[in-house]
Amino acid sequence: GEGQMLACAKHWDKLCRSAAEYGVQPCRTAEEVVRESDVVIVAVKPYLIEEVLTPLRPLLGEKAVVSVAAGWLCGRFEALLPGARHVSIMPNTPVRVCEGVILMEDAHTLDESQAAQVRRLLSALGLVETVEGRLMGIGGAISGCGPAFAAMFIEALGDAGVRHGLPRAAAYRLAAQMLAGTG
Repeated sequence: GEGQMLACAKHWDKLCRSAAEYGVQPCRTAEEVVRESDVVIVAVKPYLIEEVLTPLRPLLGEKAVVSVAAGWLCGRFEALLPGARHVSIMPNTPVRVCEGVILMEDAHTLDESQAAQVRRLLSALGLVETVEGRLMGIGGAISGCGPAFAAMFIEALGDAGVRHGLPRAAAYRLAAQMLAGTG
């Protein structure tokens, strides 16, 4: 619900605009977010993970840390955050319309109730698929790159429809619904 999500970001003004748009409470520091949260979603570039999480280590305790950083799987987090509760996920862009795919690494250190809570939260965004860490790459290639190919396919079908007299909006609706239904 509104006010239940907190966020911090590098640029305060941009964060405040986004927070207002999405009903999220802006925080000036990551420490503030962690202190007030049960589930901490780490959505920074992979090269920033150590820089961002190392100072937060003492605050993490029993909190569930959910990372979207590519290349950071369970073993790597264990080395950085020994004893912390963490899981690695890989969402695709259609999560924005709650029809996405979220890959969830099978190896994690969450307890049973945290794993269920994270799965529940992510399920609102689409299909949550648990995969072995070694398969996160290929799973990400299919679900992460696939939408771009699907969009090109829809556009090509739309172009064909327009060429043969359909209005573009109708051609796109037909192609998009055909693809959704086929899926």
